[in-house]
Amino acid sequence: MGEAAPDDVRAEGDHRESHGNLDAARNGPVRLADDEVEEKEDTECKREKADEGERVPHSAQSYNPLFVRVLIVGCGRVGSRLAAELSDQGHDITIIDRDPSKLSLAAARGALDPATFKGNAVVGDGTDAEVLRRSGIEEADAFVALTEGDNRNIMAAQLAQIVFKVPRVVCRIYDPVREEVYRKLGLNTYCPTILGTDTVTKMIMEAG
Repeated sequence: MGEAAPDDVRAEGDHRESHGNLDAARNGPVRLADDEVEEKEDTECKREKADEGERVPHSAQSYNPLFVRVLIVGCGRVGSRLAAELSDQGHDITIIDRDPSKLSLAAARGALDPATFKGNAVVGDGTDAEVLRRSGIEEADAFVALTEGDNRNIMAAQLAQIVFKVPRVVCRIYDPVREEVYRKLGLNTYCPTILGTDTVTKMIMEAG
């Protein structure tokens, strides 16, 4: 089954929107992690290597809600806003997107403005175990998958939860059917389609 485009345009914006006219230099550069992630050709091979052996689970006692290390995959409107808000609260944030224009657009909107955003922005594939490792997933307290595709979100979230043993994993799934399936399989999911429908229904019923 192919990935369906998001139905909730407010959650993520139109992912077909052209960013060609963005003047990134005028709005300041997007900062990358110190070790710039290089594009890898054989993602599946690296993913298999990541599965070798059992990782030691993160210690639950080390989790401090006053200071959380969060890795976010997907720099759309929701991902970039979440990164900005958590960074403003003093948390350690890294956000990943395979499309550098998404990071530049977030900087232009002010969410990832280098003058205010204290986290890291990484260009890379969030379903690649090596990219995640180099982005600090082994030290992460929480992981959030917020790309525009359900399949990518599910793959990234499963890597974080099963392979890297991140204590708190959140996965966005637009398709209500798949959301229910993967929630029953143990993923911590949320579905904007269901939440949006419930919210609008409540607004209609309570109108007047």
